[in-house]
Amino acid sequence: MTERDVSWVVGDVLRRGEAYGLIERDPEPGQSRFLGPHVALTPAGGIAFRAAPRPSTSVVVFDAELVNARGVRATVAVSADEHLTDLHDAIQEAFGWYDDHLYSFWLDGAFWGDENSEYTSPVVPDHGVRTADVPIEELDLAAGAKIAYVFDFGDEWRVRLTLRQSEPPDGGPYPRVLQRVGQPPPQYPALDD
Repeated sequence: MTERDVSWVVGDVLRRGEAYGLIERDPEPGQSRFLGPHVALTPAGGIAFRAAPRPSTSVVVFDAELVNARGVRATVAVSADEHLTDLHDAIQEAFGWYDDHLYSFWLDGAFWGDENSEYTSPVVPDHGVRTADVPIEELDLAAGAKIAYVFDFGDEWRVRLTLRQSEPPDGGPYPRVLQRVGQPPPQYPALDD
């Protein structure tokens, strides 16, 4: 691995940490800097602990249909207080993809739909762009809601999500894949020689 490769990887990790709120590039003087959901650095350099979030009161179950491959679909469950980024993780697991590309969700259900309904990967936050780092419960989705999801803007893997139902948690980990149907094609098809 070259110095340039290491620099790119470290830079990517730092950008993701900043996008998720784990790293603050230019903290305000006198303000605490949060390092995760439960830990913060205080202005005096001490460590403060926040209370753990309350357990989720519901789980959101989505049917996920891979539009690019006939008959390939999955059912995924995400805690309502988890973010769209967690739904992205469940989709990645369901279709066997590597999380190495940009992605977006369109809550209007149209692929490349209305930009006002788009939530995109939180890699490098831009002003005026909503990131997928938003709790699902804040989106006010109802059963039957359709969401368009595109992963890898080059190969453009399209997934049609339908909110099946909300249900009480069963104590298991979330997000998780509940069911898979069909064999998804490889993320990177073999190139012809």
